[in-house]
Amino acid sequence: MLANVFAKSARDATLWTVAAVAILLVLAAVAIPVYAEFGPSYMSLLDEMPDWIAVVYGDSMGSVAGLVGMAMFTLMTPLVLLVYAIGLGTAAAVGEEEARTLPLLLSNPISRSHVLAAKSTVVGIGVGLILLAVWLGVEAIAAVVGIDLAGLDTFAATVHLAALALLFGSLSMAASAWTGSSVVGLGVAGIVAVLSYVSWTWLPIVKDLAGLARFSPWHLYAGAEALSRGIDAGLLLLTLGMAAVLVGLGFAGLRRRDLKA
Repeated sequence: MLANVFAKSARDATLWTVAAVAILLVLAAVAIPVYAEFGPSYMSLLDEMPDWIAVVYGDSMGSVAGLVGMAMFTLMTPLVLLVYAIGLGTAAAVGEEEARTLPLLLSNPISRSHVLAAKSTVVGIGVGLILLAVWLGVEAIAAVVGIDLAGLDTFAATVHLAALALLFGSLSMAASAWTGSSVVGLGVAGIVAVLSYVSWTWLPIVKDLAGLARFSPWHLYAGAEALSRGIDAGLLLLTLGMAAVLVGLGFAGLRRRDLKA
């Protein structure tokens, strides 16, 4: 029966997974050729921007390839991926409950934990598939338009971004599991994601506050500087460890709460 729950969850998530991949590949197909054509002009424009605006776009590392990495792994992909992970993380915890289909599901010889495990696994696989498609797509599109990404470790950035998505997906799942509310799960994870990004990008502008940026959850991803330095094992393991703790809290919250019919 668990296999059937997994299969149903995978089917339900397919549309969202395909949509996320399609959105990101279309963005890449539009943006990368533009950078190939107008990259130097765009870098000059970034140099002329005030610091409080320029930091939002990330570091281009002074190259057109860096622009591609900045666009895809600092802005576009994180945004789409976090929306995906947070949304499906919440649905994994309370989707069946809020749809009033949970009693029927639990009438079979399966437990609440099995249902959550199957749905959470689907979210993790979906995150992996999206990032695999984006990684291969960015490499292919860049090669077609003549941009050499050899100096960027796009695979390392992909790995760190997957861990970040799992962290925020786990947060939304845990918050929803404890409260029984998708609104709370979406709200908590969404607010933390926005505040962590804002604090990471803007606090360093103020010299006296720059050190506080390291305490932002976004530091677990952006602080690794994976595009230029490769995988940071310490930050990666810390991110995955925090995600695992949140998953455990989610299971505990689901078991202790009286579920709505």
